[in-house]
Amino acid sequence: PTKDSLLILTTVSPERIMATVRSRCQMFRFPPLAANRVAQLLQVQEGWDEERSVFFSRFTDGSLSRAFKLAGEEFFSRKNEIIDNLVLARNNEAYLKTVLSDKERTREALEVLLSWFRDLLLMKAGAGHQQIIHADRGPDVAKLASCYTFLQLEEIVTQTIETTRLLDENLNVKIALTLLRDRICLRS
Repeated sequence: PTKDSLLILTTVSPERIMATVRSRCQMFRFPPLAANRVAQLLQVQEGWDEERSVFFSRFTDGSLSRAFKLAGEEFFSRKNEIIDNLVLARNNEAYLKTVLSDKERTREALEVLLSWFRDLLLMKAGAGHQQIIHADRGPDVAKLASCYTFLQLEEIVTQTIETTRLLDENLNVKIALTLLRDRICLRS
């Protein structure tokens, strides 16, 4: 490039850019909007109900564009389907096969499970409904939080993260997801 050129690089993973390139860049960080601000915007501008807007604002970590994208894909009903079939149901072999049939469905299920068990950890630690992502399922979160120990919840979160990593590396996650499902079903 000429000396008057200005290149703008955008990334969500700056650590993946080579150090030689990073050293010549000036970094600007754009923090996400506060979740309560996103919820407010969704309610006022889009007319969403409070339950739905709070969920999307927390689940997307303040990303308004991602909230719109997921809402357009009927994600709200799918996340409840994931919770009902992979957490609450005991006989879920058919649903597990459906999830495993598509990499994006598997990724989505893992993301929902991670947020769900994060909520269980928070609830078990004494956080209120105003801090959990799945506030629309508050009674289920409160009930299940008492069914697991802190160690069990930590192991589930760790295994969910590991399964996501395996998926990102294009490895077969059938066994890992089956083991995760079995760990979820083993409540104290």
